[in-house]
Amino acid sequence: MTVAARAVKIHPADDVAVAVQALTAGDELLVEGKRVVLADDVPTGHKLALRPLTRGQTVFKYGFPIGAATAPIAPGAWVHSHNLKTCLEGMLEYTYEPVGAQHAAPLRTSLPAPTFMGYRRPNGRVGTRNEVWILNTVGCVNHAAERIAREGAARFQGRIDGVYSFSHPYGCGQLGDDLRNTQRTLAGLLRHPNAGGVLVLGLGCENNQMDALLELAGSVDKGRLRFFNSQDVTDEVDAGLEALGQLVAAMTGTAAKRAPRPISSSATNAAAQTG
Repeated sequence: MTVAARAVKIHPADDVAVAVQALTAGDELLVEGKRVVLADDVPTGHKLALRPLTRGQTVFKYGFPIGAATAPIAPGAWVHSHNLKTCLEGMLEYTYEPVGAQHAAPLRTSLPAPTFMGYRRPNGRVGTRNEVWILNTVGCVNHAAERIAREGAARFQGRIDGVYSFSHPYGCGQLGDDLRNTQRTLAGLLRHPNAGGVLVLGLGCENNQMDALLELAGSVDKGRLRFFNSQDVTDEVDAGLEALGQLVAAMTGTAAKRAPRPISSSATNAAAQTG
């Protein structure tokens, strides 16, 4: 049987061709116009001889010597480790002798550490914004928190980057892990360096009690934190706006100026935020 294009000769000087697919002894190939009858089965990707090769003869592939025949090889025979050996022999000595430090060229130019513009907080973390965040312990005070945020944003416009509330429907009848997950989420927001000031607004009778949430948040700079329960004040909106005024005053001092900060601060922030 005659089979075409099932073996490829890579370089004109090559003594072998490469089987494109598995070949069977007796197959007749046409390689660059020359017919070759296979003397052996040849697996896919393996070599077959295109011409007679004598023992010790250098065998070429890719136009370069790849070894020497260890036995006579007939045209169409499978060429592999059973009849081909490498010509690499012996050991080469190698000694690493670097040039003296005083003469060595620097491997790379020293570059300034990358930075970004940020606000450094008292605990060392860095934010990219200087905002006031209003966090509520329970969904029951969503509307009050949203109103404080709207009025506060208008009142303090231009002095900080914004006032935002984070409304949610949780915190009332939650228990166990369900409550714990809500508290962890709020605690993460409470610690976030983009919030230069945080107002925590509670109701007073919810399962997500204020003291438990603040304890979970850990060590938080008291200068950037205000909190109260709506049931403990006469007017929660007025009390909230008064608290925002205190936070904004603390956030607009000299220490709250935006300045170049090392990029490593962002990694520190990420690690702390997952705590």
